[in-house]
Amino acid sequence: MAKHPIISVPLISCILLAALISNSCNVFRSQSFAEEAQEMLKEGLYDDAIYEYQKHINYRLQDESRPADENPYFYYLLIGDIYLKQSKPEDAVLYYSLAKEKEVSAPFLSDRYRQLAYWYKQKGDYTKALEILETYRSIDETNFDYAIDEVHKQMLAAEDKVN
Repeated sequence: MAKHPIISVPLISCILLAALISNSCNVFRSQSFAEEAQEMLKEGLYDDAIYEYQKHINYRLQDESRPADENPYFYYLLIGDIYLKQSKPEDAVLYYSLAKEKEVSAPFLSDRYRQLAYWYKQKGDYTKALEILETYRSIDETNFDYAIDEVHKQMLAAEDKVN
């Protein structure tokens, strides 16, 4: 009589537990990169935060168990935000554009480009603010048109103060 291998319930449980722990470790590792980046930001360690976000993006892209609707390139927006916080708008727009190329959701992109235009407006560079808004207007025409109108109003008010 041929012997059939019998797999015991405890053995199956151990195998399932090992697989579950392995997947949980992947999620925790991924979260730890993003959490580490946030901690670095709080401490003003901007370059280190960017590095951690890059690690997070790469890790999530390699994770085969990642949900299909998760877009790790979202973190390019956060990297762009860091650059803007450092008064490096050219680097910020580069990362916002990378996020756009990687099809990050339009509402997130809209917020970032309008935030960038606001940054220029606060610096008194109305021309650059308008350039940003007009360049990326197609993302969200209604909100961008409103922002363009606001920049024009402030630009005229600033000119009136000078004259």
